[in-house]
Amino acid sequence: MKNFIKSKLSIKLSIVVIISFIIAVFSTEIFSRNTFYPYITNNRENIDVSMYNFIVSMIFLEGMLTFIIVFYLIINKKINYIKHISEKVGEIAKGNIGYTIDVKGNDEIAELCNSINIMSLELKEKFDKERENERIKNDLIINVSHDLRTPLTSIIGYLEIIKDKKYKDEKSMEQYIKSAYNTSTKMKKLVNELFEYTKLYNADFKLRKIDVDLASLINQIAGEYIPIFEQNNLILEQKIEDIELKASIDVDQFMRVLDNFLTNALKYAYKPSKVLIEATKVENKVKITVKNKGDNISEDEINKIFDKFYKIDKSRKDSLNGSGIGLSIAKKIMNLHEGKIWAECKDNIISFSIII
Repeated sequence: MKNFIKSKLSIKLSIVVIISFIIAVFSTEIFSRNTFYPYITNNRENIDVSMYNFIVSMIFLEGMLTFIIVFYLIINKKINYIKHISEKVGEIAKGNIGYTIDVKGNDEIAELCNSINIMSLELKEKFDKERENERIKNDLIINVSHDLRTPLTSIIGYLEIIKDKKYKDEKSMEQYIKSAYNTSTKMKKLVNELFEYTKLYNADFKLRKIDVDLASLINQIAGEYIPIFEQNNLILEQKIEDIELKASIDVDQFMRVLDNFLTNALKYAYKPSKVLIEATKVENKVKITVKNKGDNISEDEINKIFDKFYKIDKSRKDSLNGSGIGLSIAKKIMNLHEGKIWAECKDNIISFSIII
């Protein structure tokens, strides 16, 4: 491509040189007819060598000036445009990434401008992505520090009580141990979520897709959750369309999405009540929805619910009730699957849906 543009520019420059030369020749011819020829004709018998040399020099100089002027007039516009390009490239070199050049014409220089613009925009996109990744890392550090500080303080407090034997009796000690264990388990879940979050946002992460019957997958995860739901005074019902519901998915990651939906329903559904998981075919794709009855969620909160670290209930001080990244992870997984994910709330019925 580079050699092709260089070759075309060389050809065009050669054409400009030829045109300038031809015009210079005609101009010299006209000048000669008006100066040299009359002088020779009128002074054939007595030619002044000095005057002869002067006229020849003037003819040659006129030809050179004509060539230069014509050549300049033809390429001046391009030279100014190249200077303009040089200035803009200088702006990009100074760090104004994303700076673009006005493209004029449809020639090789315009192609060069397009290439520079594409390079500048791609650099901006890469720099913006790097800045976003850096911001995400900073958010992770801040949120992890905040979310882990309180439970760690609690665990240390429980263990200090046990170490210093400040508990009332064996039953109290067992309660402190149980509390420390439960808090540690929740912390482990939080750390695992953070690990999954960073893994999914890694540019090298790839899904391992296989063709799966989603109806069987839903039955499997529902079967695992039914006893847990029953312990929490909830009934988990399934409504699966009696047709083939196949899709190409990464099973582990897809199960994480369903697990997130059901875990949210377990946490926030009114008790006692029913939670419904349904699956149906929609335009050759599969739609899965988990519905539960709970506190109304405003439209503004629904729009933010998949944002990382966003928590609907701001009054919850226990950071281990949720990291605020579970639904963000679910959204990222669905994006990697090129599917859709959304939430709705109407008349205290909260539903989370995906299409794949």
